[in-house]
Amino acid sequence: MLLAAAAFAGPLTPPSGPVTPTGKVLAELEPRVAINATNTPGDNDSTPSQFKITQSGSYYLTGNIFVPANRIGIEITAIDVTLDLNGFIISSGAKGVLVSTSDVSTVLDGIAIKNGSVLGSDVGLDLGQASSPVVENITLRFCDVGIRSGAAGTIEGCRIDLCPVGIRFHRSGVRVSTTEISNSTLAAVESDGSYNSFTFDTVDINGCAQGVSLPTCKGVLVTKSVIRDIGGSGIGVSIGDNGEVNSSRFANCPTGVRTGWNAVVKDNFVVDSVTAGIQIAGNGGRIERNHIVSSTIGMHVTGIDNLIMSNSVRLGTTRYSMANGNRVATIVVPGISGTITGSTGGGPITTDPNANFAY
Repeated sequence: MLLAAAAFAGPLTPPSGPVTPTGKVLAELEPRVAINATNTPGDNDSTPSQFKITQSGSYYLTGNIFVPANRIGIEITAIDVTLDLNGFIISSGAKGVLVSTSDVSTVLDGIAIKNGSVLGSDVGLDLGQASSPVVENITLRFCDVGIRSGAAGTIEGCRIDLCPVGIRFHRSGVRVSTTEISNSTLAAVESDGSYNSFTFDTVDINGCAQGVSLPTCKGVLVTKSVIRDIGGSGIGVSIGDNGEVNSSRFANCPTGVRTGWNAVVKDNFVVDSVTAGIQIAGNGGRIERNHIVSSTIGMHVTGIDNLIMSNSVRLGTTRYSMANGNRVATIVVPGISGTITGSTGGGPITTDPNANFAY
């Protein structure tokens, strides 16, 4: 026998009094502003745009945008704007996103662009008139210039592919991290002036005509990065005075690293450079603990008064080529050991703890 349990329900009579809302209004559920023709209409002024943000706030895309060739996808003319592409694509157009001001000598603060893609624009993200802009998790492909960056900006977690110029600096003080730049036919990174203080941390550059090409920019730091398969007569990293390259790997670059005055170059691995593994063109630098393999010239120093120690160069035509007037620790050619089995064998190579090695 099956017994049905008694079912109990609440009262069928509604409570007395007027009905009042118990939920949240739409603005509370989604406090951001959707990009559309009603909220953010474009215009036909000197920078014609499909959509235009003129008020501070947080904005987001609700779908892909196709932009005609002579227009800007989204123009930003206000400070403190966050634009979330929301995983969607801005395609074609003169510029995917433009930060603009009526006075080219002024800049806009508080701009952030994240989470989406820009394809086929003349300039993917033009932030030249922005101060401290943030770009996160953006993919840029088939743009003439991927990102034109403003002052003191941050570019993080981005992927830039098949853009003749990956990043072009327009002002000083930009940090690029956890970003990949590939297949740039002109340069992965360049600047349109002699700006200062750039940082590259955990950046992967591959298949480009030039890597980090900033020969007139001072105070550039490259760390924990990989630069490989640079074409033609290109250079993996070319930086000006007071720069540092450390803890990075260079493979198949015609010249791996080239620096100016007062450089610090340490703890790098450079392999297969047909011109020079590391070239120090300035004076007063410190070059230490680098390992260079199979480069036509391993360590090429044309400046003077550089401190050079604890490096090792293996294979290649010329292990070390250094001008007169540098401060060079002993260069040692270590002997070849016999067969070693177990925990004994070998012997002291040199008593100089800072010796350079050639083998």
